[in-house]
Amino acid sequence: MFPRCWLFLCALVAQWLAASATLAEESRWFEPAARLLSQDYRQLAEREAQLRAELVTLPKAPVSQQSEHLGWHSLFARSANATKWLQLDLGGETKFDSVVLVPVDVAYGAYPGPGFGFPQRFRVEVSDDVAFSEPRLLAAFDDADFPNPGNAPVFLSTPGASGRFIRITATRLWPRGDTALFALGEVFVLREGMDVGAHVNVTVSDAYNNPPTWEPANATDGQSVLGPPVAIGRAPGNGWHAQIARSPDVEKWVQVDLGAEMPLEEVRLYPARPNNFPARRGFGFPPRFRVEAANDEAFSQPVMIFDQTGTDFVNPAENPVSVPIKDVRARYIRVTATKLWERSDDYIFALAELEAYSGGKNVALGAAVTFLDSIEAYTWSGRFLVDGFNSQGRILELESWLRGLSRRPGNRQRTASTRRRASTPGGELDDACDALGCGAGIARRSDDHLVGPASSAGAEKGSGPAPTAHRRRSAR
Repeated sequence: MFPRCWLFLCALVAQWLAASATLAEESRWFEPAARLLSQDYRQLAEREAQLRAELVTLPKAPVSQQSEHLGWHSLFARSANATKWLQLDLGGETKFDSVVLVPVDVAYGAYPGPGFGFPQRFRVEVSDDVAFSEPRLLAAFDDADFPNPGNAPVFLSTPGASGRFIRITATRLWPRGDTALFALGEVFVLREGMDVGAHVNVTVSDAYNNPPTWEPANATDGQSVLGPPVAIGRAPGNGWHAQIARSPDVEKWVQVDLGAEMPLEEVRLYPARPNNFPARRGFGFPPRFRVEAANDEAFSQPVMIFDQTGTDFVNPAENPVSVPIKDVRARYIRVTATKLWERSDDYIFALAELEAYSGGKNVALGAAVTFLDSIEAYTWSGRFLVDGFNSQGRILELESWLRGLSRRPGNRQRTASTRRRASTPGGELDDACDALGCGAGIARRSDDHLVGPASSAGAEKGSGPAPTAHRRRSAR
């Protein structure tokens, strides 16, 4: 009797193992086929591929490189429901294509830093009068909490917009313990890729002033956590470098010849960060300087574009210094350092790149460069001042770079979400299984995970329902 029972049990085990192998083989072939035939799955897979392809084209997220100018910080409020605002005066009616809000990166207690002070709800308006008696709405995010952007810019397209004053109003502040506040690192106002809001006057509802770290003017100085619009890679050189001086009070200058007189719209100065001094962002950027334009090479009748000779300019790290220009026509642009940057026991003047815009184009690219004196060796040369690179890589168009950075966090989230849906064994296979007949043993629990195979012996004994081709997901 015992040997017969033993043989019978062995036969059952062998049958079960054979069924398991068959079901495993079926699963191996049926599931991929089911996925291929499932319209839902194909759509999810295609969407994931699109998002991944887009993610590759977006600019790389920059490393936070805040200068001493963090931005603007409101006074503390006792409730997050208080209202605070920041307002830009563009100096006259101005057309613009977009407004970009850049957060602050400041660690506070357990808070890591990115997105410090960014409002939970806000709106952006434009007006022709300083009191905003008749505001025109550009964007509103005051119906629901806005996701904290971290260090990513918030890009707001405003096609066809114009006005003199732009106001950002926080209607729900960022909570900090028992208080709340509103802070911004930078506000860009872009027109055809240029920042028409650079260095404009800023007024605020109130301010926690602690210069140079916190003050309203920091919101339009071009200095933020983003750094320069650059595709990080290999640059042909570090930029241009004047001869070394033993005193900071020695004047040095460099100028570019645009080839012909033309209307100027903006000048951008890119600080250096040489490969042999990678920790020295803002290497050689002068504490005091001026930018002038002229139509003769000797600058006998210069036009002042930007004058920072009276007080020290806070080192901008790698952030470009943008200088908007109105009603100036010129052929030559000169940057004169009146106080040099201290390197160690000596003093220098260096720039990675100089750009000059006319008609929305950088007309300084490849221009002739002259100077008082220069180090023309290795990675320093006048030709590297106008080659389209800063010290770290190729310079990108500002507007598309900011737009791309603003899309990067959302793209990552959408890609991850799509990937989770596409890879979850679940109902997206059901329709395909209906067409194929997925075979015995492939069943679905309400949690969407594959289970099985079911025991044929158990079915014979009535211990549960016989295995079916598939079961629909439970309603949720």
